[in-house]
Amino acid sequence: MIITLTPNPALDLTYRLDALQFGESHRAAPALERAGGKGLNVARILHGEGQPVRAIAPLGGRRGLAIYDLLSAAGIDTDVVPIAAETRRTIAIVTDDDTTNINEEGPALSSSEWGALESVITGALPGARVLVCSGSLPQGTPGDFIPKLISACKAVGVRTIVDAAGEALLAACAAGADVVKPNLSELLNATNIADPREAAEHLLNLGAKCVVASLGEKGMVLFTAGHSPLAGRLPEPLVGNTTGAGDAAVAAIAKHFAESDSPDAVAMLKDAVAWSAGAVLAEVAGEIVHDAQLTEKIILNQLESH
Repeated sequence: MIITLTPNPALDLTYRLDALQFGESHRAAPALERAGGKGLNVARILHGEGQPVRAIAPLGGRRGLAIYDLLSAAGIDTDVVPIAAETRRTIAIVTDDDTTNINEEGPALSSSEWGALESVITGALPGARVLVCSGSLPQGTPGDFIPKLISACKAVGVRTIVDAAGEALLAACAAGADVVKPNLSELLNATNIADPREAAEHLLNLGAKCVVASLGEKGMVLFTAGHSPLAGRLPEPLVGNTTGAGDAAVAAIAKHFAESDSPDAVAMLKDAVAWSAGAVLAEVAGEIVHDAQLTEKIILNQLESH
């Protein structure tokens, strides 16, 4: 069983336009409405791939109810932590050339709501193999939330994968997360180091067991202590909806850790690149399109040591 935690879920609205002209009015088909937030995207992908998964999320208001209904309709087991505030929205505007995202800030949780969330998480850990904590954190998140989460997982032998930014990313590394998955800007901004390789090595030195960094059109690089980095990419970048590409990579990594205590790094990175590419080809975040021909084109190579 894989558990996904989405601390800051959202009701996702995706609009498709031929082109986006700033300052102009646009007529669009009704938005596609989805249960959103990075962890819920991961859960939906894993569920679609036949992986046992349970989603945990704090939800409130009519948008929270809409998210729960969407997850239930998709057949995804979900533990909801009720909160008083209204769940946020995110908007993706997708054209043939790029994707523009507008993300509302999430509501702050009360101390009792944080306590309820922690209780639900720890109650779900027995029998789980992997916990994915993915996405932004609500306003006022306790500084020890991520470390306590990782500590609770270690106590029962559950592997941890964290996709977070800023101080939360650094805290996850210091607490000994099994995998962290920053994108390029998150990696550089959190470490204040300009070179991606040096920045990833800094996260390893902090305590992360593995760093998988998404470098956009340059693909992904997997870093582990004592080994040369492993890079994976497509020969050419894809055009499509990039919103859920990182979530698809996290889902692939979670699958490998759920199936093996010591996943094969080459196979895991190849799937991460392939699933990420499949997400770009999908219409909305939380889905992937499998393309065997595309997968065969993935280039994997070991980077030289410093």
